[in-house]
Amino acid sequence: MKRMKHDFQELRKDLVDIKIIQVNLRDVRQELEEIKEAQKKIMKMNNLNEQKTIYSDIEEVKLKLNQLAEIKNEIASIKGLVVKDSSKGKTKEKELVTTV
Repeated sequence: MKRMKHDFQELRKDLVDIKIIQVNLRDVRQELEEIKEAQKKIMKMNNLNEQKTIYSDIEEVKLKLNQLAEIKNEIASIKGLVVKDSSKGKTKEKELVTTV
């Protein structure tokens, strides 16, 4: 009987140890889930930052293209004025193009 009682006490102690380990494992799993969620949030933030950067780069390119179109229009209007004002239109235009 003493031996059985001793074995039961050891079993109880082992069960308590197992329960403690289970609680610790549950806590570790919960922390892992929290870490995974935090990583997802960070990835979303990084993706948003990358998207914002891309959008700002696209807007900058659009602005530069508009500026180039304006410059092209100005050059075309200057060419038109030079051709109208010159008596030898094509000669003056060629001179203007080579000097610009």
